Amino acid sequence: WSSDVCSSDLIDENKPCILYFDLDNYEGEITDFINHVNEIYTEQFNIKLNIDFENDVAYSQGEDNKTSYHISIINYYVNKPEYIKNYIVNPLLNKYPNIYKINGNKILDDSIYNVKWWKLPNQTIIKADKNDRTKNIKRKPQIILNGSTRDFITTYIPENAQLLNLELEEQKQTIKTKTNIQTKQNTIINNTNDNTEAITRDY
Repeated sequence: WSSDVCSSDLIDENKPCILYFDLDNYEGEITDFINHVNEIYTEQFNIKLNIDFENDVAYSQGEDNKTSYHISIINYYVNKPEYIKNYIVNPLLNKYPNIYKINGNKILDDSIYNVKWWKLPNQTIIKADKNDRTKNIKRKPQIILNGSTRDFITTYIPENAQLLNLELEEQKQTIKTKTNIQTKQNTIINNTNDNTEAITRDY
């Protein structure tokens, strides 16, 4: 939308969506955030995401708050929004509390992955004034710094986007962990049996 019609995107918690994020009071570089996303994903699933920053990352900045960002990674998508929260956002909050939290408040918003209005770029929002509920205030828009408007519509998935089947990857990791544990247990049992036989022969 080139014109301002106060439009927002309603998040659908049950539909596939691109990877999207909301940063407030973020003082770092967007490239650093993307690197952290990739790092978290690689650590969990041993798979590195192939992200071309110029072509695959769209981001906008608040006109009246230069530390407010909306970010989309458009060449990957998931089956529903909560997977972004569970497998990327929460691990980031846990690993980098000094970066993505401040005084107990979350810089990386984890509340945007259920049914909620998602502010589109170049659009203002009219909200009730917290100090006077009889008055409305107009919040200034997010200005696109990279990408196009459609890149911020969470359910708009480009044809070449790749599905991140996060729940399946977690199942694979769980099976792998259980297999490793079972292997170690079997090794311990075998070693114990060998030692028992050796002791019996000595006697």
